[in-house]
Amino acid sequence: MALKTPPPSNLDVAMKPALPFLLKGTILAVDPSIGSASSMPGYALVVDGVMVDSGILSINPRENSSKRLYAIQKQLLELVPNPNVLIIEKIAPMLSVGGAGVIQLHWACGVVLATYPDAVPVMIPNQTWKKFLRDNGVDYKKSDENDAIVLMLTLFSKLNRQLKNESDVHKAIQR
Repeated sequence: MALKTPPPSNLDVAMKPALPFLLKGTILAVDPSIGSASSMPGYALVVDGVMVDSGILSINPRENSSKRLYAIQKQLLELVPNPNVLIIEKIAPMLSVGGAGVIQLHWACGVVLATYPDAVPVMIPNQTWKKFLRDNGVDYKKSDENDAIVLMLTLFSKLNRQLKNESDVHKAIQR
């Protein structure tokens, strides 16, 4: 009796349209944040299979929410006007745990997604990228920028591909 293959997960289905763009296209990964004293939106940018840039957006945490959300959109568009794929961390609806902070995090996700309506959206739960780290023995220093890089690495890994400069990327997230 043959073993049945489990059906693809929602994440597997969401990632499949990104496959043609992994080695020929522009992929932006964003670790969302509305901008605060302890957290800023992190990003990683891959062009034609090579990670070419990563960093954090500079958001003034003393501004009101609307201005911070606008700054996120403006800076993302300056960074890359039209990526083929947009990876963003999928934030669970934990309203009872985080209160207003979680609501603002959801707002930030909405702004990031709305900034690129033509990009293939891939939302990766934090449990998935943390499992990628564990399963692959990736030594990792926590930061907003590194979170975005790991989102990118997770997409490539789940689709059985590698960044052309992956060994350099792994070294960078260990610092």
